[in-house]
Amino acid sequence: MLILLAICAVLVVTYAIIRGATGTSDFKNPYRVARIFWETGALDIRGEPRYPPTVRVLLAPLAALPLGVAAAVWALASLAAVLVVPHLFERLSGASLRAQVLPWLAVLPYLLDAFALGQAEPIDLFLVTVGLTLAGRRGRSRGAGLIGLAGMIKVLPVVFWGC
Repeated sequence: MLILLAICAVLVVTYAIIRGATGTSDFKNPYRVARIFWETGALDIRGEPRYPPTVRVLLAPLAALPLGVAAAVWALASLAAVLVVPHLFERLSGASLRAQVLPWLAVLPYLLDAFALGQAEPIDLFLVTVGLTLAGRRGRSRGAGLIGLAGMIKVLPVVFWGC
């Protein structure tokens, strides 16, 4: 079973890297504006208004790399983030990994779509989950900082944190 999951993960990540490297995924948009920031120091807000200005700064080191290499790093970071989340959920909720199988199967199409499109949701999910884990165990400020970092990539984590 683990071998099958590993093969599927390799296929999904390879597909995400190919789409990212060829500029056919959503990753090209934040990469492009981060690249402009990296090269010129200008925050090109009009070029991509869907993303907060902070994503340009956060992704600038990644934008220093060629698109294909940056897409590979992004896809591998997304995979690593998602692989850790079930263990964090177990710590947060007490739900065993086995008990999480059906919920993960329910969100699998969305997760695969996020990978294929090179979106930030896997990394944001990781940052928010670590933030919630820290907020529950070591104090709210450390956890809020990670949730704030997720909000610097996409705004929704901060919006929901305030609710």
